[in-house]
Amino acid sequence: MELRVVIPPNSIVALPPIQTLEREKEKENPLWSALSSLSLNTVSSSQASQAQAPATSTVANTYMECIACHDNSVVIGTTDGQLLSFSVSASLEKDANNQSNVVIKATQSAKRVAGTGRKPVDALVALCAENKLLVLADTSLMFHSLRSLAPISALSPAFKGIMAICADSSLDPPFNICIAKKRVLQVYSVIDNSVTPSKEILLSNALVHLKKSRETILAADSQTYKLIHEISGKVTPLFPYDRTIMRPIICPVGSNEFLLAFATAQMVGLGMFVNSSGDAVRGTLEWPSLPKSIVFQFPNIIALLRNNTLHVHNLFNQEHVATILIPQEYVEPRSLFVSSFPLRLRVETQKEIVASVFLGCRDSVLMLTMKGIDEQILELIDGKQVSKGMQLAELAVQWGQTDNTKKEVFDSLYERAGFTYFRDLAFDDAGKCFRKGEVSPMVVLDAFGKRLVDLSCEDGEGSRFHGWEVLKSEFEFALREQDSNADEDTVSARIFELKAKARDAVTTYILYARSKEYALHCLEEMDNYLLAVYEESGAAELHTFLSVSNHVNVSWTEQFLKRKMRHFALLLLYKSTGQLEKMMEITLKFLSQEYTDPEFIAGATIADLVSALDAAQNDGLLRILIERLVKVDAMLAVQALIETRHSDWSIESVLAFFQVLPEKDRTAPIRACLEQLRQAGRDNAECNELLLGIYFEDLEHVYALEDAGDTRNSYLRVPPPRLSFLDFLATRTDALSRLRLQISRLIESSGFGTDRLAPFLKHEALSFEQAHVHAGNGQFQDALRGWVYACGDYGSAEQFCVDEVSDEGEPGLGKRCFEYLLGLYLRPDGELSRMHEFSRQALLLLNKYPDQFNVSTVLESLPDRWSLNAVAPFLSRHVRDIVHESRTKRIAKGLTLGANLRAQFDVARVLGSMEPVAVTVGTCCFVCGRQMHAGSAIARVPLGTSKEGSDGVGSHGVCHVACVEK
Repeated sequence: MELRVVIPPNSIVALPPIQTLEREKEKENPLWSALSSLSLNTVSSSQASQAQAPATSTVANTYMECIACHDNSVVIGTTDGQLLSFSVSASLEKDANNQSNVVIKATQSAKRVAGTGRKPVDALVALCAENKLLVLADTSLMFHSLRSLAPISALSPAFKGIMAICADSSLDPPFNICIAKKRVLQVYSVIDNSVTPSKEILLSNALVHLKKSRETILAADSQTYKLIHEISGKVTPLFPYDRTIMRPIICPVGSNEFLLAFATAQMVGLGMFVNSSGDAVRGTLEWPSLPKSIVFQFPNIIALLRNNTLHVHNLFNQEHVATILIPQEYVEPRSLFVSSFPLRLRVETQKEIVASVFLGCRDSVLMLTMKGIDEQILELIDGKQVSKGMQLAELAVQWGQTDNTKKEVFDSLYERAGFTYFRDLAFDDAGKCFRKGEVSPMVVLDAFGKRLVDLSCEDGEGSRFHGWEVLKSEFEFALREQDSNADEDTVSARIFELKAKARDAVTTYILYARSKEYALHCLEEMDNYLLAVYEESGAAELHTFLSVSNHVNVSWTEQFLKRKMRHFALLLLYKSTGQLEKMMEITLKFLSQEYTDPEFIAGATIADLVSALDAAQNDGLLRILIERLVKVDAMLAVQALIETRHSDWSIESVLAFFQVLPEKDRTAPIRACLEQLRQAGRDNAECNELLLGIYFEDLEHVYALEDAGDTRNSYLRVPPPRLSFLDFLATRTDALSRLRLQISRLIESSGFGTDRLAPFLKHEALSFEQAHVHAGNGQFQDALRGWVYACGDYGSAEQFCVDEVSDEGEPGLGKRCFEYLLGLYLRPDGELSRMHEFSRQALLLLNKYPDQFNVSTVLESLPDRWSLNAVAPFLSRHVRDIVHESRTKRIAKGLTLGANLRAQFDVARVLGSMEPVAVTVGTCCFVCGRQMHAGSAIARVPLGTSKEGSDGVGSHGVCHVACVEK
């Protein structure tokens, strides 16, 4: 805060030519409060301005009494009843040292004598929007033009008997003014050239001083401060004061809040804040002496003391902020004035000078200029006192000191704070500020992100990355400030570390903002930055990023990845953007080893590519892919043929792809392709025929058939119970066993004719396959004999019988299969060495499936050497079944008998409840009309069913039984 001369000494009287004021360089006041942090500049006595010596006054006892301000003009009321208007301007002028200084100039623009003669002008109130100046002099209130100072005739004559006036600080009409007369307070509305009374409040004592804030008026009579509510008219006495030692001092503070001044017995000044209810709020202010005058300019309370100093306190914590000494050449400082319409002076190439507070001396006027609230806040932010800066910003928004909304103010401040922290290497704090302020990611990227990572996508000297050099110099400067003695190696190492931390901080914020609504406009720029960051971090993060949904610029990303030689990342880009032809080309380059990457997995990539081609229904490109895969890796071509789902290619067209291969290299991929088709459920008879033919060729030309006998012998050496032969083959790893397993499964699941399977009948060692052939042809006896005697595969034989039982084919075939299988066990032909094993299997079969055998037949076929104990479980099961069946029949018979008895009882009960019907000679059937005869079967029908014309006989409801259905 500083003092500037607006009206130089004695210019009020002599009105000399334009006066100038030169100032020494301002210095900071060491008495600032830590919390207020308002960047106030004070002027000490040694720094006081030196004005030109004014002309000597020619009129005695003419001094400044009151002040009003509007635009760039100041109106002064004097002690001899004059109204003087000065136009104030500011300009830059160079001194003798060629230094530019701000020079304030005042020029008188109007002069008028108030209509009260030479009586002092007690108060001035400017209504700028109405171009009116209220003048109170000699207890009269007059209306003058604000600019010309001419009286307004439409508002004459003047109001008389006025003790005090005040107006609200409202900037919009209608303007309410309060006029205090003896024992009455009147409120008027001023609109255009009319003054309309709106309220009158009776008082017990005359008021000598009053101030207004909205609907609350705080006034003082000769002894007491009073609170007056404008709308209700309620008057509330507050605190007494001693008129003999002080004049009442009232200062409006904000909305419906006031500051009152008191004096202690020791003449120490005290300030008390009260609200619209009269309650004390905030803390108490204290001055070394009783103030002459007090004004409020957010966020400060400024008091003029009797020792010609200005004391500045912070409103919100009541701490002393600064003391400003008034230069001695400004004689008799009288009062402080605050204007609702500040003085605005525009200076070339500099910020506008704005002043709302004026200090009136006896013969001069000074204005108090303070840095704007925005400037004060920014200085706190730049000084890394972010919490204090935000606190002041919060108060500025609450008190209407900014035209922007709270969010706009806070967002801009957090952005400024984030930049300050970032350049001071506090990256985590910078990120927090960016998040709180919802800073546009583009701002962060332009300032830091694009300087931390290389986003160029072209090689060459002209495209070399220079952004980092700028930021590097800033980091180095900050490090030097922290440690001026650090050597070059230390600084270089720290800069490298700081670059990584800064990049992480920016990346963290970009990832945070990426999902926020305020960042939707720059998703492409954010993702481009993230891609460049991940490229520097490593392939894994880059590939993960490209594998998920993103918003990168495809053209830029393609060029960037090519420059960085990130070929697998390019493949992922083509995949995510549907550039299938480019994806195919780069895939083939990987397969041909032109490109290499540890994360490239051929099978997975081919699957993804084929799936994408299927989704696009691009069969033409799919054919090209398979044709080229056959030449590079035929097994991958097989995978592509199997993976596709939208092609209706025939088996011939599928196999045609492999005809370009040499004959010796053709069989393996064709065989793999046919097997994969079977596993995928896309096989048919043609496919199975071809596959079986390949298996035959393998058996005849590759494998030795005697090995098949060795496999059988190995199986038979396993003691029962053992796995089925098919499961046994699945446990073996030799090539022949795997081939026989595939053949057996193919035979089992395919309906081949005998002619196609004839080769199996030639080889005795392939007994298991022969059994499958017989089973498929319905030759169950040969099939069971082969499984039991030739293979020793009891499980397959047993399962075959079970399947035949559950099959809805020939009735009784399942039981015949079980009986035949039992016979094979009990009467082995030429297999006496396995008699014990067969006997055990026979017992297991009987005990496991007793329902499939006839007891008498089984007993007849059992060898004589067997004891009944051996077949006891089988016999017990049959005995239980017989007993159960017998008991079930008896229960059914009993239930039937009971049902008959019940029916007879019901008939008897019905007959007993009905009256008898007498059938006499001549009784006729009411249906056919013929007479009843002895021995005729008759029936009685329900009443009400008789027909007309039945001669009354029908009323008995009697008819022939044969006629009932008619």
